[in-house]
Amino acid sequence: MDRTGPIEAQDTDLLSAAAVSRLREHPRFRAAVEAFAAGALAQYEREDTATHWLHRDLGRSSLYLGAILLDRMPAGLTFAGLAEMAVHRDVCSRGRVLAFVQYALATGRMVVAVEPGPWSRRRLSLTPAFLAPMRERFIASLNATSIVAPEVAETLPRLASDEAVRQVATAMGTLLAVRPELNRNPGGALRQVFIARD
Repeated sequence: MDRTGPIEAQDTDLLSAAAVSRLREHPRFRAAVEAFAAGALAQYEREDTATHWLHRDLGRSSLYLGAILLDRMPAGLTFAGLAEMAVHRDVCSRGRVLAFVQYALATGRMVVAVEPGPWSRRRLSLTPAFLAPMRERFIASLNATSIVAPEVAETLPRLASDEAVRQVATAMGTLLAVRPELNRNPGGALRQVFIARD
């Protein structure tokens, strides 16, 4: 990769230490990082109160992504499944998952299926209002990324579809699952503050 060209297609691991080092040397890397931060702040200002609440801390943000991932699974999204995932990954308690789901239902972000069986195992469907904020976040991220990798801009029109938003979220979730070092943090009390507090 030269210092001004797009990310090379022959790079097999775009997140390797060498690839990241080359990216940091790009003359517009700082501009891309600043655009990413500015886009995130602008998106936050545009979002409504319900979306703010659902993304208020790392715990809820993790539930937001987890809900999209489970929604694409054959078993679908249920309160029980989301709670199990949250406890297994040490994201938050079942009580916080319940509050998240109840708030999403009350604000029209989720709809529970009318079917027999315990409420906790009934299928939850995500509405366009749930997916829209994730779409806007992806668009802001890709716009910033296009400063150093112009080829990603051609993917932006595809995000008009809810299914594309689900696909990108799934790819992101899968990447974080198989490459945990991308989301590593020191843990301890400080981590808990950001997971469990506004």
